[in-house]
Amino acid sequence: MAVCGAIWLAACANPKKEPSLEERAQAGDPVASCQILVTKLQACTEEISLWKGGGQEPFCSYNRPRLNDQAHVNEVFAALKSDPSRNAKFSRAIVRLAAISLTLETYPAEQSRALLDDMEKTCPTL
Repeated sequence: MAVCGAIWLAACANPKKEPSLEERAQAGDPVASCQILVTKLQACTEEISLWKGGGQEPFCSYNRPRLNDQAHVNEVFAALKSDPSRNAKFSRAIVRLAAISLTLETYPAEQSRALLDDMEKTCPTL
């Protein structure tokens, strides 16, 4: 019984730390990379929506997350080099996200939200 208690205590005292989304993306996880990009674009969509409603121009309107500047995207492409099928699937997701990014200011917020919601569902399939 004492051994079981010691093992349990050790497991509780040293819980395994799950890697953050950013750490997973940096390690080449396409799902994490996609989720980060979707989250950034969702935040930008909300900022632009407020701006169109009379708020202050958002920083992201002229400094939008550039997909090719995201280091984790390059890490994912490197990690998927040996898997052409997954690489192509991730490439298509990046192209879709880039297209959405370019339309954030011109599309109504509802349409951008719908496109990003769809991408949010796509991320786990990468």
